[in-house]
Amino acid sequence: MKEKIVSIIIPVYNVQKYIDCCIQSVVNQSYKNLEIILVDDASEDLSGSICDTWAEKDKRINVIHKKINEGLSEARNTALNCCSGEYVLFLDGDDAIHKDMISVCISTIEKNDLDFVSYSFEKVNSDFKGVAEYSLKASDLHDIYSGNEIIRQLIINGIFEFSACNKVYRAKLFENVMFPKGLLHEDNYTTPEILLKAKRAGILDQKLYYYRMNPSSITNTKNIKREKDLVAAYEHTLKLVSGNEELYYKVMASYLSGLATLYKVSDKNDRKIILKKYKNTMSFSHKYMKNNWIFAYKLFVISPFLYYNFVNIRSKNILAKLPRLYKYSR
Repeated sequence: MKEKIVSIIIPVYNVQKYIDCCIQSVVNQSYKNLEIILVDDASEDLSGSICDTWAEKDKRINVIHKKINEGLSEARNTALNCCSGEYVLFLDGDDAIHKDMISVCISTIEKNDLDFVSYSFEKVNSDFKGVAEYSLKASDLHDIYSGNEIIRQLIINGIFEFSACNKVYRAKLFENVMFPKGLLHEDNYTTPEILLKAKRAGILDQKLYYYRMNPSSITNTKNIKREKDLVAAYEHTLKLVSGNEELYYKVMASYLSGLATLYKVSDKNDRKIILKKYKNTMSFSHKYMKNNWIFAYKLFVISPFLYYNFVNIRSKNILAKLPRLYKYSR
């Protein structure tokens, strides 16, 4: 039986040190029927040329050179608009994947009639030292979820994670779904939409994706825009789950935590707006919020200064319990 086409979407921007390793891990896959789309997002280094060299050696590779840098979301959207695979996955240009990752995932999806399968990350240092190429065990699923339980497991229990990179999807899930242009935390927008569309999803208890701990990457850059975009992502998710009271108030709790973090890094004028928004949100019911969350949130309304000190003092107990939906940041 002929292998179905799998589209691998790799945004590329200023990763000349790592892109060879990334592409090598893809072309060496035991699953061969691949459509490899490299989107050079107007790189200022040799990344684009390295991609072209690979395309000359492997006909499965298609390189798209963008004239202006538009960010990760638009790079992914560009590839989604032209990919032809029945399945799709996303890989960052400074990361890599296990040589049997695609084979295991496609086999698992088809055997169990899944819309997507999720797997774990192996965090590695920038030079990939200590990464051993191991043999995979049988691709037995850890769990299968159906219908509304999929989105519930994401929001309530943090299962599946928000990252777009730890999943292989049926491409049809991305019909009418695009990554938000110009925003960070883009996965926090799209993942809830995708999971709401999925009918069956599974989890492999295997580390198939090598996530490079690159200090200069977008993920590891903390700034006010990241916090603003995360708050906006929570607002977007609130709209998506507004019909489910339990999920709505769980996201609401995370939204309040996000507002508190944004307040801390904002200027005086923005703080007034954030505090007003926070107080308006606090007027809602807390049926699904735990008492320690409610105490912390009410303390913030009284005094943000006391709130931050309380969180610092009780960090081992409170921070672990404060709901941050963005469990794994990409």
